[in-house]
Order: sequence, then structure tokens, then C-alpha cells
Amino acid sequence: MNSLKKLIKDKSPWLSVFDAFNLIKNKTDLELDYEIAELLISIEINEFCIPYDKSHYFDGNPVRLHRDFDNKQFSKMDYLLINLASGSITIDDFNLDFKNYVWFKDDFFYQFEHFTEINLENSEQRDKIYKNKTLDESKTFPLYFKNEIFSVHEASCLMTGYNPTSTSRCSNKVSWLEQHPEYEEAFDFIYSAVKSGFFGEFVNEGQYLEANRLKEFFSDRGIYIDGFNKNIEPNYIMEQTKLKDYQRENQELALKINKLEQKLQQEILQSQLLQSDYQSSQAEIKNLKSVISEKDKTIQKLKDDVQKENGEVFCLSMDLNSAKNDFQQLKLKYEDLEAKLLISTPSSTLNILDQIFDESATERYSPDLVLSIKLWESIYINNPKNDSHSNKANSWITMNTGYDLSRPSATKLREITTPFINWSTHRDRNYKK
Repeated sequence: MNSLKKLIKDKSPWLSVFDAFNLIKNKTDLELDYEIAELLISIEINEFCIPYDKSHYFDGNPVRLHRDFDNKQFSKMDYLLINLASGSITIDDFNLDFKNYVWFKDDFFYQFEHFTEINLENSEQRDKIYKNKTLDESKTFPLYFKNEIFSVHEASCLMTGYNPTSTSRCSNKVSWLEQHPEYEEAFDFIYSAVKSGFFGEFVNEGQYLEANRLKEFFSDRGIYIDGFNKNIEPNYIMEQTKLKDYQRENQELALKINKLEQKLQQEILQSQLLQSDYQSSQAEIKNLKSVISEKDKTIQKLKDDVQKENGEVFCLSMDLNSAKNDFQQLKLKYEDLEAKLLISTPSSTLNILDQIFDESATERYSPDLVLSIKLWESIYINNPKNDSHSNKANSWITMNTGYDLSRPSATKLREITTPFINWSTHRDRNYKK
């Protein structure tokens, strides 16, 4: 009978604590749970392999078991191994944590063999993942050699022979870099060229490098890599690189011209609107001056009448006070309009939020920017709640957009509106120049 349970376990990318201990017992001379736990703690398995909890999911993935280094606290996986090592608990089928607490299977196998030289997997697939090799002789080089663009990490792996997939999670760890100094040397070598502008204007640390430009970079420095830039005509590389450079420059110029034309149209429209406001204010001021002049005449006439008609002094006095009051109000309104006129003299600045929310301006309207502003205003200004940023953002996105929470569209909104204090340690914090 074929075992479907075994098939599911083999296909799963996760390795539970329960399965890991059974594998080690079958592949090594360790038989006791506390011995295995002590070994895993000594090789710092949780430092190199991130632990997760499969009983809780977020965005379609198991929740990561974090360590709280500020409060000197371990993760739940750390405490589980510590309790196993102390002998206070043993592996059994009743404690669900042994089945729910997991590592990435490939990471665990790689790190375990790296420290113990014992291969727990015994599969041909492992060689493909971690040694950049294959049993198929017809496929000599890794597929990523044919990429059109490369990250600095991938280019460093090209030079040193490491696999970019298997090293992506550990290439930024100090302990791993100390054991593989050639990788760090290659990374610094390539990154210095990136910052110098060899691969185009420096944008950020995550900048990608064009394949032909990278081949030219290696060849100019006498670095030849089989399957990548070895036995390739330098002239061909140079011509292809120049062609792509010209195409990129043309595209950049076209974009700049388009932006300048749009800005010119905006300036013309703003000038017309401000000129119209200015003319309207001038007309209103002229009208108010006329009204004030008429009121002055009325007041003077009332004064004359008071002097002639002593019998009607009281009534005329009331009318005079009323007229004076009207005059003062009109005068204040006139002065206010004059002040506003000075402020509203033609300027090239309009309310930036009005421009951002103007849906009719299709040439610049950015839906995700508008949604980000509305999301941030809702959860931090209008309706603040004592909850995590992700939960508050997910609730708003579900109620106000058609975005799927597991898709990158929703992820972007959550990340853009995340307060700086809540940024993860993996996020680039250099938002200031």
C-alpha cells in the first residue's frame, strides 16, 4: 500500500521537531531526546534556521517564533529545546508543540550537515539545492546563470560558487560570513562598483545589475566564469551593453520630457485660476468701496438732519448709530478682503492633497497613494485602536478596497503606512539622506 502520509511529509517544505528528532535517531548514534536537544542547542540551530508555529497562520504562512533580545527572552522553540535538554519533557504524540513547531526542511538539513557532516536527507535534490550541481550531465550550469538581471547577492554567488537560494537566509549572518570570508570579499568588491555608478546611477542597496554589464565588469577585471562570461567575445558584450545603455537613456529622456510637459500644463492651469481669483477679488473690493462711499453720504446727511430737526434727535441718533455700525462692519469686511487679496496674489502652489485626490487628473492620479493616506488617517487619526498595525490595516483594506490580503497590493499598503517605530529589523531604515 502506498503511504499518502509519507508522500505529504516528503513534499512539505517544513520539518517538525517530532520528525527532526526521529530522523536524527535513525541516522546517528544519538538515542535520547535530551542528547539531541543538547546537540541542536550547541550548534545554535535556531540562530541559523528560523522557527515557525504551524498552528497559527498569517498571510498564508505559519507565524514566526520571534526572540525578544531587548528583554533577554528566548523564542518558544528555544524553550522547547531547553526543556528537552533538561529532561523535564520527552518527545511524545500528546504534546502538539512537537508537531506544530517547525523549521524550513532545507535550511535544517543544510545547517545540520554543515556542523555535523551528517546528511539527514540522502536525496539527489539536496545536491541541486546546496552544491550548484546536478546528476544530469546535459545541464552543466545552474539556471540562474541565464538571468537577465542579477542582485549583488547573486553576482557574489557567481564569483564564489555558492547557490543564491540556499545562502539567501544566512548570507547576512555574522557567524556565517566569518566562516565564508570569500563571499563577503566578493560582495564588497561588486557593491563598490555599484556605488561608483558602473552599473548606472546608484539608487539603493537592492539595485539590480544587467547581465551583459556584469559580464563586461568581470571580463575587464580578468574574471572569467564558466557558463557565464567565459569564451564570450568582449566586443559583442560591449555592443550589447552600449545598445541597452542607449535604450535606457532614451527611455529616461522621454519620461523627463513627458514630466516637464505635464508640469508646464499644471503651471498654466494654476496661473489661469489664480488670475481669475485676483480679478474677482478686485471687482468685489471696488464694489465695497462704492457701498462705503454711499454710506458716508448717508451718515453725513443724517448729521445734517440732526442739527436741523432737534425734535427728532432721539430717532435720528438711533439711525445714526445703526449707520455707523453698518459702516464699521463694511469697513472691516473691506480690510479683510484687502488682506486676502494680498495673500491670494498669483502663486504657483495649490493644495497638494487636492492634487493627490483629484481622480480626474489621470496623468498623475495614484490610487495606492490615495488609499495609503486614507488608511493611515483612518487607523491613526480618526479611529485609533489598541491593536497591531497589520490587524488594523487588514480590517480597513477589507472594508474599503477589493484587494486580496495575501496579495502584494495589500502588502504594499500595510508597509507604506507602518509607523517607523514598528519597522522590522530587515527593513531598510535609511529613509533620510
